[in-house]
Amino acid sequence: MRNNVKQWFGMWGLLTLTGFIISTLAYFIKGAIGLLKGFRTAFLVVPDCPIITFFLWMSYTVVLCMLSVAWTFVIAKQAAGSGIPEIRTILSGALFNDYLTLRTLIAKAGGLVFGVGSGMPLGSEGPYAHMAATVGNLLCNFGPYKAFAQDQSTRNMVMTAACSAGVGACFGTPFGGMLFSVETTATYIPLSTYWRSLFSTVIGAITLRLWAHVNLFAPTASLAAADMGLSEARELPLFLMIGICCGVLGACFVHFHDMHTRCRKQLGLHNNRAFSHLVFPLVFSMVVGVLSCPLVGGHGMSLGPTYITELVTAPVFLNSYAYMGLALYAVAHFFLTALVMCVPVPCGVYYPCLNIGAALGRLMGEILRDTFLPNCDPRMYAIIGAAGFSVGVTRTISTIIIILELTQQTHLTIPILASVMAAYIVGQRISPSIFECVLRLRGLPYLPTLPAFRTYSEKAGDIMQAPNIVLLENNTTFASIQNILGKLTPGELDAVPLAEALYGTPDLQLRGTVPVVALEAVYDAVLCHAGCKVAFAADSVYDVQIASVKEEDYQGYRISVGLHNTPADDQGLLTLLQQSFIHNSFRNDFDRLPSTVSEPYSEPNSKTPCTTRNRKSIHLGGSASLVTRAPANLTLNDFSAAQVVFDPAVVCSPFLLMVNQPFRDVHDLFTTMGLNEACVQKGGILLGLLTRADIIKVVFGE
Repeated sequence: MRNNVKQWFGMWGLLTLTGFIISTLAYFIKGAIGLLKGFRTAFLVVPDCPIITFFLWMSYTVVLCMLSVAWTFVIAKQAAGSGIPEIRTILSGALFNDYLTLRTLIAKAGGLVFGVGSGMPLGSEGPYAHMAATVGNLLCNFGPYKAFAQDQSTRNMVMTAACSAGVGACFGTPFGGMLFSVETTATYIPLSTYWRSLFSTVIGAITLRLWAHVNLFAPTASLAAADMGLSEARELPLFLMIGICCGVLGACFVHFHDMHTRCRKQLGLHNNRAFSHLVFPLVFSMVVGVLSCPLVGGHGMSLGPTYITELVTAPVFLNSYAYMGLALYAVAHFFLTALVMCVPVPCGVYYPCLNIGAALGRLMGEILRDTFLPNCDPRMYAIIGAAGFSVGVTRTISTIIIILELTQQTHLTIPILASVMAAYIVGQRISPSIFECVLRLRGLPYLPTLPAFRTYSEKAGDIMQAPNIVLLENNTTFASIQNILGKLTPGELDAVPLAEALYGTPDLQLRGTVPVVALEAVYDAVLCHAGCKVAFAADSVYDVQIASVKEEDYQGYRISVGLHNTPADDQGLLTLLQQSFIHNSFRNDFDRLPSTVSEPYSEPNSKTPCTTRNRKSIHLGGSASLVTRAPANLTLNDFSAAQVVFDPAVVCSPFLLMVNQPFRDVHDLFTTMGLNEACVQKGGILLGLLTRADIIKVVFGE
């Protein structure tokens, strides 16, 4: 009871700390960006010297852009980009260790400040979500919260709640931020996670409100407009038309980014550091600096990301060339925003899309007011256009809540709903969302949502791989482990099947699975024993013992793999042990489950408990054995034929699929369970291995 209460307060305390830290970080990042933009506006405009103004303005943009590229490249290259595709992939079950480190957090924050402060058309919702997930992951590994890091589902829940707080801090909209985070990062989310996400987001909103009273930085502009006109029933077809146009344009935006990225790859420029980290950012920032300069682009272009504030709140547009300014702004930022996603800096796409949509909507509203509807309010069309185009690009229905929270115009619910639904339906029929497009372009192992209108005739047995990566229970050697690790790419599999060859047949009887980290621990232990540098160097709960064995039927080196015997207060290891012993009913070899982690596990026919200190002296196979420590002056080749024996606690229960399992059931299982692989069997016989990559190939028709 006491432990349950402690865990309950620990979880809510962790969520409180997460929301507070993320909102505090967001407050100072926004303040730093405001200082950089304010410096450019206040000190770089020389009224009597237009040439000097042009040079200073463009140089300031170029210097900050290149500083953002350098900061990101030197500290952590994985901080470049949005971060939402990577977080979505991590929460779906894949593992990217480098994306959730302190170095990545520092690189993301600094790169975002310099990039957005330079005036480039960058959004910040993706970087905020990435930084928030990193904060949540780091807190799970901190002091009293380390127990949460052992359970992957709990860690994912904390990161999901952290993403909600981060996006909420970015938009200043708690409810919309939570829903946007869930839509863009999570494929499957338990109902309890909604409450935790909302709690963390509310804590963040309260923290931002408290920081606003400190007045360290100038307050940000609000999108709330007073006395906005009401829509008429006859305007509903116009709202639907705006949504349809935004859906088509949003799909074109995605296609343009996809085409540009593929052309870069085909020309060999994508992996060319000189081009991607120097030439392209330099040229792009010069173009942005020229277009955004007040002497060239005019008033509309120079306002950049804050342009939506004027579009939504100003009853009358400021300059007399409203049509031309709005059209040029929308066209220029359409292409600039699609191209800026290829600049290796932290960037988002949501806010620039709001700006583009607001410009398009305001343009339509101005035209209607001057022609057919003199009583219409162009600000209302700016809001509807912003919602429609952002949904056409990102396919996030939570935009409705975000827009309503930002503008505080609840009477526009029906017009916004009509525009958003039209844009979503039209855009979804033409192209995937920008996040799914980036996932495919980067080759991330993310399972996309299956189209509802498509039928799949494939079964699990049709798409599985032959069991070529298998450990044989009675014939596992160090050389076979070397071979398996050489075939695997990082994060490809979580576990490798363990099977027994049936005498006289080519069939393999499935016995369980061995985690890949256990194989890595064996490899590192042998490398360390041979005096070589370890290859993986990962923290492991596995204990590896190397000994020289002389028995009647075997003489040579034996590598025994077990679990470290740690105190029972390590709840994560207790969970790991309990899960690993699920396979006992499947193997029918052992029948005893330890009640605590500290209780040693012993074989039924052995008097020697399986502990860290005496595991190397276990009697295996019932024959008399002489076990001595392996000599230290051995090379890696001396262990090639070494026998590897896995403790029963290491072998885990496999995820099993029937050979005739429908493809949609397989996809749902992988999505909800976050699997990387599953064993396909029939009557206990291993037929093949089905991986996440196999499912992705079927979905995309590869």
